[in-house]
Amino acid sequence: MELLESNDPQKISLINRVNQKKSELEEEASTLAKRTDKILLNALVIGGTLALTFFIVRNLSKGSSKKEKQEDIESKDFINQQKENQSSVISEIGSRLAEGAVLFLLGLAKDKLSEYLNSREKGNEHTR
Repeated sequence: MELLESNDPQKISLINRVNQKKSELEEEASTLAKRTDKILLNALVIGGTLALTFFIVRNLSKGSSKKEKQEDIESKDFINQQKENQSSVISEIGSRLAEGAVLFLLGLAKDKLSEYLNSREKGNEHTR
């Protein structure tokens, strides 16, 4: 408090400069915090998209991996052919759905990554 009560102009100018630098640092810290939040959100969206894509593809590709015991080869041959036809159609549908989901999610991840890179590029232009 003694510093503030002083009438020395040099002390007063130093106190004003300190207060100005303090406010600039606080403003920069808040800007940095906002940028960090945005970066983390983008990273979470991209990571979540890739993880979801991985689990969808993994679960859809497991579809027809069950094996049956062969007791009577002649009678089961016809049944196996029918099951293969059905499972190939279902497998084809599942593969197409998985491909569509992967393309959609990768497109979403690409858009988010582009937004992030553009924001970083704009941030670099402002700092120059």
